[in-house]
Parts: sequence; structure tokens; C-alpha cells
Amino acid sequence: MILTTGADVALAAVILGSISGTIITVVKVIAGRVTARDQARLAASPETDLRLQRLEQAIDAIAVEVERMSESQRFTAKVLAERLPPAGKSLPPSHTS
Repeated sequence: MILTTGADVALAAVILGSISGTIITVVKVIAGRVTARDQARLAASPETDLRLQRLEQAIDAIAVEVERMSESQRFTAKVLAERLPPAGKSLPPSHTS
């Protein structure tokens, strides 16, 4: 089929332009996904592993300190409970001036 009129040439140009635009868009989307996947792989670099290891050590240190503080709290509560008079006995009257 030979294009003889200007309308036929214009129609062919529109069709080819639409097809080209669609192909270019699909290629860009696929390239973007591949790039995003590569960046995700790079995120798991040795530098990131070292940072995560330091973060884990810091969290472990905080957990030890929290446990130490809670043990201190339990000890203080026990000491204060031992200092209170047994149930049924009244406290000595307080002297107010």
C-alpha cells in the first residue's frame, strides 16, 4: 500500500508516534524498576551492615542498663517495704509544732 495523500501520511505519522511513545514509556518504566532494584541491593552494603551492627550493640547496652535500673528499683521497693511497720500496728504520732 502506497500512501498517496497527505491525510494518509499524517495518519501514518500519528500511528508511528503513538507506538513509539508507548514503547519509550514502557522502556522507561522497566528501566526505573531495574534501577530501584539495584539501589535496594546497594543499600545492603557492608557500610550498612556495620551501622546496623553498631545499632544492635547500642540497643543491647541500653537493655542491660534498663535491667540494672529495674533491679535497683526492686531492691529499693523491698527495702522500703521492710522498713514499714507490720499491718495492724499504727505509726508513731508525728510531732508538729
